[in-house]
Amino acid sequence: MNVVPAQGVLLDQILDHTFEVWHEGLSRAAYARWNAAQLKTPWGREHLHRWALVDDSGRLLATAKRYRYDARLDGRDGWMAGIGAVFTPPEQRGRGYASELIERLRTENGKPGVRVANR
Repeated sequence: MNVVPAQGVLLDQILDHTFEVWHEGLSRAAYARWNAAQLKTPWGREHLHRWALVDDSGRLLATAKRYRYDARLDGRDGWMAGIGAVFTPPEQRGRGYASELIERLRTENGKPGVRVANR
């Protein structure tokens, strides 16, 4: 299993799956444009990333967004992350894939510059 940026065909698959849950009244095409627009803003380019856990053949197992924020803790600069929009395709549920993705994103957040990485 690998954690990869959700782009291209993989992102389209994610949007197909999540549309029904999070479309907020938009058409499928408008939902895709809304998601793309978020990533094109200056803030989105810097702070919002969508990730996917895929198997060795590239099949989607789980997905999540990671929001990255600059932070200052105990007088030291660093960054913090929030994880949201976690989703597992129905046929992949019950296998721990979302938990695995969150754990991998959390572990990555333990790299230099991160002040706290809690579960």
